[in-house]
Amino acid sequence: MTPIDTSAADILQTIVTAKRLEVDARRQVVPIEHLSSQCAGLKRGLSLKQALLDSPTGIIAEFKRKSPSKGYIFEGAKVSEVVPAYAAAGCAGISVLTDYAFFGGSIRDLKLARSLVNVPLLRKDFIIDPYQVYESKLLGADVILLIAAILTPDEAYDLGELAHELGLEVLLEVHTAEELEYVSRYTDMVGVNNRRLQSFHTDVRTSFDLAALLPVGTVLVSESGLGEASTLKELRAVGYRGFLMGEAFMKTGQPGTALRSLVSDLKDPFFKVCGLREPANIQAVADLKPTHLGFIFYPPSPRAVRPDDGVTPALLADLKAQGITPVAVVVDEPFDNLLTLLKTYGFDTVQLHGQEFPSYCAALKDQGYTVIKAFSIRGSISKKDAIPSKDAILFESLHPSDYEGTCSYYLFDTKTPGKGGSGQRFDWSQLEAYQGSTGFFLSGGLGPEAVEDLLAFSHPRLVGYDVNSRFEVKPGLKDVEALKAFIPLLS
Repeated sequence: MTPIDTSAADILQTIVTAKRLEVDARRQVVPIEHLSSQCAGLKRGLSLKQALLDSPTGIIAEFKRKSPSKGYIFEGAKVSEVVPAYAAAGCAGISVLTDYAFFGGSIRDLKLARSLVNVPLLRKDFIIDPYQVYESKLLGADVILLIAAILTPDEAYDLGELAHELGLEVLLEVHTAEELEYVSRYTDMVGVNNRRLQSFHTDVRTSFDLAALLPVGTVLVSESGLGEASTLKELRAVGYRGFLMGEAFMKTGQPGTALRSLVSDLKDPFFKVCGLREPANIQAVADLKPTHLGFIFYPPSPRAVRPDDGVTPALLADLKAQGITPVAVVVDEPFDNLLTLLKTYGFDTVQLHGQEFPSYCAALKDQGYTVIKAFSIRGSISKKDAIPSKDAILFESLHPSDYEGTCSYYLFDTKTPGKGGSGQRFDWSQLEAYQGSTGFFLSGGLGPEAVEDLLAFSHPRLVGYDVNSRFEVKPGLKDVEALKAFIPLLS
């Protein structure tokens, strides 16, 4: 076969012409009707949209061997090595290029990636035909990319509608303000490509220029030309929640290591203060700029919110306006009662501290809530620092692996006789055995004396810290001065 000329000014049109021929050839071998029938009954995929909303970094790491403009970036790259390394390094999702002629990918790469990791997978290709949407579902993709520059608005709408029927999410890629008309009810995320596809020239200013024009509430993804943590932080400040990156990692020859380094540079840990109920104290703590504040709705707790405490929907709305996430903390609450509580107060995030099953968590997440599931771990550190012997993680509930994909985050706390904080730490070295894909808050006995140990502790899935009883004047009333001294030390 004669190589396609990629030196033409309009590389994109060259690629699309080749793609039409490729899809037509595959259709002759396997009819679209066969693909459609095979998709019947397949379950909904993982949500990249939710993963980006939950992620402290928002990185979609791309498996990419070459590009039309630069040739091979990592010619010998293996999915079996790179994709698990990406997942272990803490990405929110993984993009797999399946175009062979121009990017050195294949549909086999996507199928293999699906068998290796339990994180959302984006099929990165030039999707122009329903055939490719059915194909994406069968290959194990959770998300497809629709590029406005190669589709009409009606084509993008129809392909997006089909994707949703199959349980796939849609990342709509735009490059100009005019292409924003492609956004529809079937658009889950909008990606701004900083690379002009007609020439492959890259300019990150494109993302900044379009940020203010994109619909309010849309999950925004910046694509191409990204590399520095400082750039990602600036983009996050103007509303971006996702960052599609491949070349910056692949060109190093050690993509997983490069991603882990960026995550370390980028990730500012969440800081959650739990067990508040007095409005003046709540605002004093809010002034310290924690990321989350926890409100306990479990009557036996001495820190439980009471009807006359002044914790109101208006107070929580004000916290949100300050950039703080209020969290409802509950224990084995009947599902309908919990929904009423969340809607009444306006909570978007809930922390579950009981024996709630994965199906319970999944039902909440499906309704758009951020779900934090707490797990109690046996084994505490005594005042004499006698660390118990290290075996497997000794969870007091179902294992976190049973909850993968149903929760936004986990919270690992010290096992106590009852529910709630004990002021005791468990042996953090046990968490070396945790290899899941869900990020976690570290909790249990975190106090002023723990700073050195906290700074020394690292784990690719650690997203933040949760404090409670070690920073109290009395139950429900936080020691603001102690928190003021503590929080900056972990930033």
